[in-house]
Amino acid sequence: MASQRAALFLSFKSFLIKIAIYWFAELTICQLDRSRLICKFIGKGFLPCVVGFVVMDFIVLPQIRNALKRRQHKLESKNK
Repeated sequence: MASQRAALFLSFKSFLIKIAIYWFAELTICQLDRSRLICKFIGKGFLPCVVGFVVMDFIVLPQIRNALKRRQHKLESKNK
């Protein structure tokens, strides 16, 4: 239970950081130079970006983390 809570907290923290980076880029970087790559991503709008962040942080990345943990445990048990 505690590890699930920690994983959820990590996903939520990562999500909030991405939202902060989005708004920083929107309000500063893209106002100065619209030709940057991040401005093309931001130009799609806030909602598509948030959906992409949610999918990555709460669906894709936890599965990758779990697979890496299983692999690490498997390697550790093999070395014992």
